[in-house]
Amino acid sequence: MIQNILWVLSFFSLWMTIVWLNFLYMEERRPKPGLAKLPFITIAVPVYNETKTNIARTLNSLMCMDYPREKFEVIVVNDGSTDSTADTVRSIIKQNAMFSIKLIDKKKNEGKVAAVNSALEVASGEFFSVVDADSRVDRVALKKILPHFADPKMGGVISVVKVDEPRNIYEKLQRVEYILSNLIRRLMASIDTLFLTHGVLCVFNTATLRGVGGFSKDSAGTEDLELALRLKQNGYKVRMEWGAIGYTHVPNNWKSLWHQRVRWFRGFIYNHLKYRSMFFNKKYDLFGMFQLPVNVFAVVFLITAAGLVFYGGVADYYELVSRSLTIPGYFIEHVLDFPTLKQFLLGQNIQITLPILAITFLGIYVIYVAHNQMQEKMLRYTHWIFLYFLISPYVTTLHWLSAIAQEMTGNKRKW
Repeated sequence: MIQNILWVLSFFSLWMTIVWLNFLYMEERRPKPGLAKLPFITIAVPVYNETKTNIARTLNSLMCMDYPREKFEVIVVNDGSTDSTADTVRSIIKQNAMFSIKLIDKKKNEGKVAAVNSALEVASGEFFSVVDADSRVDRVALKKILPHFADPKMGGVISVVKVDEPRNIYEKLQRVEYILSNLIRRLMASIDTLFLTHGVLCVFNTATLRGVGGFSKDSAGTEDLELALRLKQNGYKVRMEWGAIGYTHVPNNWKSLWHQRVRWFRGFIYNHLKYRSMFFNKKYDLFGMFQLPVNVFAVVFLITAAGLVFYGGVADYYELVSRSLTIPGYFIEHVLDFPTLKQFLLGQNIQITLPILAITFLGIYVIYVAHNQMQEKMLRYTHWIFLYFLISPYVTTLHWLSAIAQEMTGNKRKW
């Protein structure tokens, strides 16, 4: 039974790899859009108790962009901070009077959605962008993103996201994850099935964003995912600009990582159910017929694969312990007496080993492509890549199981 499942998983992995990398080749050959003129843009920065995240660095990255300062405004929305965030922003505004930086100082904390919508209400720009307070942007990011809006059906364009200065094990493992995620997003964008408008740097046509109702509180704490799905539902595209880079800080401990991922995954479940009418709907082309079903299948794939490995490990351990207790000399013979290479190879079940090797080599190749696309040196981080794939599938499975259980039991969302 297990070997049959492994063969199915390996075949699916091979098929998906070939299909997606072919899409990547097609995307690289797509003509690059041009920019006729530089439009006026509004950049919203929602903040809440951000003195520890260095809001000054975020705003400084915006002021250092290769973009005329008379062509953009920054609206900082202080969402009822209880620390000195508002004073810090006022000081930055005073020191940089040549830039159009405004502060909306809300006395009550109402959440990120309300904060961003407050900026959207008063935005003067033809385009509207969101940059989280723990992020910073590359100098040329805006100039790279805006040409995509030559397409009237372009709803939103996101940047590449890199982990900003990873230091500890949690951040360095997420660095690997983000590199792989960027490749996946680029592949989805190549066939117009991208469904995320993250807060590191995302740009919208202001009229389009207002037309679909702005950001929604009915998003289970994942407003970036919900908005992208709503844009897709309304016939708009979401694209990724590979030449625009945003840098963000990521959770640096187990508790904050767990909280973030469970929130993300619960939002994934909630919003996919909310927009379930798009599944297998020919009206939405590849997004409805291919991408949405694959989204769900990928979760099932992960949980199944991790479950099989875990089951196999437990079964092997149980067999070792039981036989060691009942058969004299079994433990020494099978644990302390190492087999020769020939004995090891002859002892393998080829029907199980072959698909596992196929999946492993496919994974290595995808990792290489992802690093190459990001112009990162794969060999420099080999140990972190190995550790990521050793740990991440099982930790992520736990995140998913927790998220599924909490959604099924109706556990109150606390974000």
